[in-house]
Amino acid sequence: MNNPPNSTPTANVACLIALTAMVTQMHRLEPGFADADPDAYMQTVLTLLPRILMEEISLRSLETVVILFSYILPIGQARSASLLLAMAVRMLYSLGGNRYSVIHEVEGSHLRALFWLCYGLDKDMAIRFGYPPLMKDEDCDLQLPDNYVLSSSDHQFFMKPLSSQELLFPSDIRLSLIKSKLYRLLYSDYARGQPQARRLQYIRELDQEIRDLKSSFPASCWPDFFATENERNYSFHDLSIRGVNLHLEYYFCLGRIHSAVRPYSQEWSFLPSSADLFYQESRSMLLYISRIRDFLNWHTFWIHAQFILTAVLSLFRHLITEPNAPTFGNDLRLLESIVEIFADLDHESRATRRFAPFSFTAGLTRRLIFLAKQAHRKFTDQ
Repeated sequence: MNNPPNSTPTANVACLIALTAMVTQMHRLEPGFADADPDAYMQTVLTLLPRILMEEISLRSLETVVILFSYILPIGQARSASLLLAMAVRMLYSLGGNRYSVIHEVEGSHLRALFWLCYGLDKDMAIRFGYPPLMKDEDCDLQLPDNYVLSSSDHQFFMKPLSSQELLFPSDIRLSLIKSKLYRLLYSDYARGQPQARRLQYIRELDQEIRDLKSSFPASCWPDFFATENERNYSFHDLSIRGVNLHLEYYFCLGRIHSAVRPYSQEWSFLPSSADLFYQESRSMLLYISRIRDFLNWHTFWIHAQFILTAVLSLFRHLITEPNAPTFGNDLRLLESIVEIFADLDHESRATRRFAPFSFTAGLTRRLIFLAKQAHRKFTDQ
């Protein structure tokens, strides 16, 4: 392993080491992996990356880069992950993975699966961070895989064994397709140049499309059933981390749709208030977060961070702009529950490894609560 034959492509060796890093990271809590150092494995792969880029592009080199960005994105290295994703997209295009016809070639189905993995992450990063996606829909065949697990299956949400013939991605592909439309129609340069009537039309259509997707979920898996204060705790026990993320992505996308609205004229008063809908989705997201305490740890924080902080800031904005709202007290208590969760996580992390983002999240939310109370006090003193 340390001195592979000259005839062995570097990507073959690097891909094996990267896979070892990923497996040891996923099983880090098992006794058999106690002495493994996945970060060291991944650092080794990074040192081989220049050699990989000088070799002919192959499926192994693509797999290596895909594993690299899949490893570092959840640990908060979004900028580095985006650079690696750009490399993977270029490799995909070179190998023809963006075309469905590649399915008929050797390992073509696997290449198309990698295409959909990169497509989903690309659209997710675009909608989260607000920069143009790397992959344009017009350059890709978007026919879904034949063995893809449909959104109507509860395999999307619960921890159940999958057949080797079934294909499941980190997010629902249909949600990735909606994210692509969301960015292009509401946040791109094209979108900013559209008249207000057209933008509001897009908001209404996207709102309907994402709600239709939710309606295709099994009735027991609707996010609305979980984002309540009174839902039974055992309802959360069988949820997978993927199911949790899918619910949070739904709320996040719905919020992004309605946060794109501008102060339009009263002729659009027949539409629900986007500001109110954005507030309601943010509240639902924080209710959901408050119910999934067991899913939150330093390994998953960066997966959920933008969901949490976006919702916290949105609810804070509502509190200071509507300090007389009848929901003010309940919303304040909801923010206080977020402080409690992350203060507890921060306290627990001090016993093993200090994870500063827990303290930051608790401190930021605590400060926002103080400012909201100040705004409420000024209003009541008038």
